[in-house]
Amino acid sequence: MATPSAKHATFTSKSIKGVGVEDVPGIGDKSKERLSKEEITKAQQLLGHFLIRNMDKEKCKNFLQKFGMNEKQQTDAFNALNEWAEQHL
Repeated sequence: MATPSAKHATFTSKSIKGVGVEDVPGIGDKSKERLSKEEITKAQQLLGHFLIRNMDKEKCKNFLQKFGMNEKQQTDAFNALNEWAEQHL
């Protein structure tokens, strides 16, 4: 298993209240722009979509794929949201 990135470690270690979606690992400028068109601009909003999908990896990755995210980006975002939920919920 790969070592988590610094972005991942920072994201999972703190509250996401008020944190922008761009701070979620796997979310780059293009993904941020596409998510904002659906009014998803905060990490807590993305977490809501994660929870609505029952934290199911494939359902979450399918949702993220709709925003043009590749396999690695989808996995990075899912892993970060999943770890955050395990630590904070």
